[in-house]
Amino acid sequence: MATVPGYDAFISYSHQHDRTLGPALQTSLERFAKPWRKLRMSRIYIDKANLAASPELWGSVEEGLASSRWFILLASADAADSVWVDREVQWWREHRSLGRLLIVATSPGMTWEKAKGDWSAATPVPPSLRGAFSAEPLWIDLSDLPQDVKASQIPVDQVAAVAAPVRGVQKDTLVGEHLREHRRTMRRARGAVAVMAVLTVLAVTTSVIAARAARASDIAARAAISGELAAQSEVVAATNPVQAAELAAASWRLAPTVRARMLARVSLLDVLGQPDRGAIAAPDGSVVFSPDGRILATASDDGTARLWDVATRQQIGTPMTADGKPVNAVAFSPDGQTLATASDDGTARLWDVATHRQTGTPITDGAGFVTDIAFSPGGQTLATASNDGTARLWDVATEQQIGTPMTADSQYVKGVAFGPDGTILATTSNDGTARLWDVATQQQIGPAMTAAPVNSFLSRLTFSPDGRTLATAGGDGTARLWNVAFPRDLLGATCAIAGDISLTRAQWAADVPSEPYTQTCP
Repeated sequence: MATVPGYDAFISYSHQHDRTLGPALQTSLERFAKPWRKLRMSRIYIDKANLAASPELWGSVEEGLASSRWFILLASADAADSVWVDREVQWWREHRSLGRLLIVATSPGMTWEKAKGDWSAATPVPPSLRGAFSAEPLWIDLSDLPQDVKASQIPVDQVAAVAAPVRGVQKDTLVGEHLREHRRTMRRARGAVAVMAVLTVLAVTTSVIAARAARASDIAARAAISGELAAQSEVVAATNPVQAAELAAASWRLAPTVRARMLARVSLLDVLGQPDRGAIAAPDGSVVFSPDGRILATASDDGTARLWDVATRQQIGTPMTADGKPVNAVAFSPDGQTLATASDDGTARLWDVATHRQTGTPITDGAGFVTDIAFSPGGQTLATASNDGTARLWDVATEQQIGTPMTADSQYVKGVAFGPDGTILATTSNDGTARLWDVATQQQIGPAMTAAPVNSFLSRLTFSPDGRTLATAGGDGTARLWNVAFPRDLLGATCAIAGDISLTRAQWAADVPSEPYTQTCP
């Protein structure tokens, strides 16, 4: 078969014994003494990497043999028993010279018997190689290498022993060239690392400089905008002190310069001196902020509830009007999307804040009028206070009453408020009492908290953020603080009781007489 050689060597081996060593040796031979700019120095045929998918398996192997200048036999016990390896050796003997056949022992036991002039019977060589040599051929011993050896683990001297005849170069010369190329590669690698280090330093330095420049630019821009806001504040100060104060405050927040700070102080003092300049022109009634603080809702005796933009102090949309009866109180849902109103017509109503339209049907609370209204912290429950002496809980989704009314010893419940965790409801009455109720059972918790003087009605109320203190507003012009865990006026309790006043409700029920507490301190 006449074929132009395309491979420097053909590796014949046992896939069972040398499936790792064979490809590792191929890689080592191709890259030995290779300059960094070249892909490889030799082209080695090995069936695992180069064998084409073909029905004619032997035809592909034969093409590889015919295209190779050297034959490298990996001699092992498995290779000696392999029909394929023996056939490859036989082909080489018939078509090529034994002078271009190299033996690499990967199993121990390679023995040449001089008297016999041939390999010993135990030597792991294929049958076709017996009687082929008149004298012991040169062979390379790799039998001490592990079967899972990597290319980098094959000793340089042994790779050179195989590569030298294939390349037609002396072994010592080839080893020297390999070492020189290795040193060149290492120098280039160190140079590349140094260059990368320099580039990294330059990149970091550039980033720092850019960040500083951006920061300086940002500071300059903020200072410029601050100056513009300060100038606008001075322009409108005479006609609109509120807007002037807002502009001055924004100027100071952007760039706290001496000018901005002084201007902010002067503007704010001017607004405080003229509080009417910051007022919203809304009818009399209760007011409440939305959860995000951007909208103010007002209740009015003209039967309307209105929404106002806090920033511009302008009314948002049209008033929310029911039947013209006075609106006594308003409350935002926790998500700020719903507004609840309490009205003299004995109803509570829910309104969509975005559209100003009523949702659902009016919630009818007893026979009187609704005096106050509050959402639970989760927004699922609504509490109403009524002049029929009751407080009631309502399911917001269904608009149905929950449980039974909570009845106080009064004809007029003035205010309602949920505790921060939603488990307690507090009410105030015109009989001068505040009461705590269990939301789950609608049962009163402990005795009523009675203000002094008696019958000084309590109206509005609110919990502290931690839920431990209740504040109430009274008709006598006073505000009172109450310890929720020990429901008594803090001032009176502090004066009259020595020791700890942070009793639990269970301790209160067990240890304190049931008769109302009378304030004894001035």
